[in-house]
Amino acid sequence: MAVDETRDLRLVELLGALSLATDLGTGQPSMTGVRSAVLAAAVAGQLDLPGASAGEVLQVGLLRFLGCTADSAETARLAGGDDLAFRAAMAPATMGARPEMARRLMGAVGPDRPLHQRAAVIVGALLVRSAWRAMRTRTGDRAP
Repeated sequence: MAVDETRDLRLVELLGALSLATDLGTGQPSMTGVRSAVLAAAVAGQLDLPGASAGEVLQVGLLRFLGCTADSAETARLAGGDDLAFRAAMAPATMGARPEMARRLMGAVGPDRPLHQRAAVIVGALLVRSAWRAMRTRTGDRAP
């Protein structure tokens, strides 16, 4: 049977393609986002969510890291030039315990720099982020 090239692109196919691009942009192995979304959909099935809700879980899973490359230039500057290696190194600790995140951060930021320079870069980045949050709070905006 010939493939109908005029068929409409399904939303989940588009989101899957975006997810693959996000994997590339965040230094993750190919299909990381797709695997996460499929696992999320399986959990939704185990929870007996209605079909539409289960489909939404899959779509949100594919979109989870979509904006994570928006700050690539700043991340590269913080990480000593290689934002992909930095993101790959930090991914296992994302949303983890603070000591593990701190350990990975010290190893991932400018790995070719002396420890005191890496610490200075990290402290500087944290101070800038804290100042940004404080400013946004004072102006009534929600902190990032």
